[in-house]
Amino acid sequence: MASFKTIVTVQKTGQITLDSVPFQAGDQVEVIVKTAPDGSRTQGRFPLRGTPYRYDRPFDPALPAQWCEGLW
Repeated sequence: MASFKTIVTVQKTGQITLDSVPFQAGDQVEVIVKTAPDGSRTQGRFPLRGTPYRYDRPFDPALPAQWCEGLW
């Protein structure tokens, strides 16, 4: 089953238009309509862009010292 995802804006008449869909004429497709999440235009390839991050203890070692014994 192929899928196609896009974001469109509802027109004043309450209609939406899908252009250049990757299906052949006569294919049956299922259409599900839902509201887009906030910031959906900027997400796409980088879904974590713009999310806050915090380093609680940035200078602590990544692994406990006892885990690294004998590695080098």
